[in-house]
Amino acid sequence: MATVQPWRLREELWKLVRISEDADGNVWQVDFTSCNVIEHSSVLCAGVCGSARIPNAMCETPGSSIPDIGFVRKAACMWQLRLLIFVSALLNARCGMAEEQSVQFTNVGVIDHPEINESSGLAASHENPGCLWIHNDSGDRPRLFLVNANGAIRGLVTIDDADAHDWEDMCSFRLGGVSWLLIGDIGDNNKKRRRKSTPCCLYLVREPRVPRANGLPVIHCNSAAAIQFDYEDGPWNCEGLAVDTESRQILLLTKSLPQKCGLYVLPLDVKTTLQQMTAKRVASPTIPFATAMDVSPDGRTLVVATMLNGLAIRRQKDQPWAAAFLQPGTPFNLPPRQQGETICFAQDGQHLFLNSELTNQPLWSMPLPQFPSPWGVPAWGKSWVSDFINCGRWLLISCHCRILHGLQFTYVGE
Repeated sequence: MATVQPWRLREELWKLVRISEDADGNVWQVDFTSCNVIEHSSVLCAGVCGSARIPNAMCETPGSSIPDIGFVRKAACMWQLRLLIFVSALLNARCGMAEEQSVQFTNVGVIDHPEINESSGLAASHENPGCLWIHNDSGDRPRLFLVNANGAIRGLVTIDDADAHDWEDMCSFRLGGVSWLLIGDIGDNNKKRRRKSTPCCLYLVREPRVPRANGLPVIHCNSAAAIQFDYEDGPWNCEGLAVDTESRQILLLTKSLPQKCGLYVLPLDVKTTLQQMTAKRVASPTIPFATAMDVSPDGRTLVVATMLNGLAIRRQKDQPWAAAFLQPGTPFNLPPRQQGETICFAQDGQHLFLNSELTNQPLWSMPLPQFPSPWGVPAWGKSWVSDFINCGRWLLISCHCRILHGLQFTYVGE
């Protein structure tokens, strides 16, 4: 691939941008309608050859054309995003595209229950073989839906002593011969939740066994533990939750701009009913906009779903996840979803399940990626410059087969 002159590329990229008001008046739409310089090279990172939704406070006058340099005023996150586009484009032009593995997606069914309308958490059941647990996003009651592998509903479980402020993810695991569900009320779009006011909370529930019946079984239960927590470095919006039974730790992955992403841990205590803790940051993996996370049944592989693609991280026995995130990861494509915020391992540990928000959405199955990335993700934390370039490389690998000329991509802020 021919090298592109940096100033020429920058000039053309900025010419692609136009601003218009969104229908609800709360956001602006930034449209990238063409990409002449790198035509036929699927690019780049968030935004190019697609669209970006950004808060209206970051934008200039609606309907106006954007100057060659700087379409956003007083918004550090957006100029960093523009610079990331530029860095990624240079890497693309100089290094060419990495070969991304081909993954077979299988539509195993449709989740058609009308009350499953904003699926935000997904977990494989241990007590109900061949079934999955699902919960809705914010606005629903504290309840779980059990569906079979074809998407048909099998049962409904209400957790009577739980609140549902903003449920974002869940996971299942076995410990000490007991099957557990962990549900994360961890969404915080405005980054205002504190333990003294509206705390982030994890609900630990013994997984119920739902009997087969002609009608829809409805079960009521209480949580075994409520874990209220703060982050050691301030409030964060989080949508990734998993459990590492080997180290007895709860893992939390924040949803943010890549340079702010953090992996946090809490100790796993299944005996204390009310817990108050502080989540410790153990890694800054620079993963953009993570929306879900899970750990394989054998504890060796961690998968992350993002607004762009997926990432698989593998570790050795007794290796902490903080160290595993410093090693090369494997980016992989995800099946087409309107607004996907879920991912979980099947019980065999070799397949993944995913679905989407909104009603009548497909339930997808796909094999776990089995070979390493051709580039991998280099180690982070050496310097802010290397981290920034590494972030661009990660986005290049994860997007290059996904964001083609004219394909839309949506960025919804932090």
